[in-house]
Amino acid sequence: MGAMAIKAVSEENITVSPNPTHTSFSINNEGLAKVEMYDLNGNLVLNTTVIGREAISVSKLNAGIYFVKIITPTSVVTKRLVVE
Repeated sequence: MGAMAIKAVSEENITVSPNPTHTSFSINNEGLAKVEMYDLNGNLVLNTTVIGREAISVSKLNAGIYFVKIITPTSVVTKRLVVE
């Protein structure tokens, strides 16, 4: 039970910034993370792996709202990202 509480806190600490963005964003993660972006229709529009706070380009995406799925060795977190 205690481990689940710690995991929930760490998931809340993962952020996507800047949000909204125009060209790129990063996550405040240490280590390796798989990042998937989906549009509002559920289509996968970006699939990459980043190390730490590496910038992820969204300059080729249309303006709109996207869901960013961040997969780390200890958690899976989904955040909303606005591309302007």
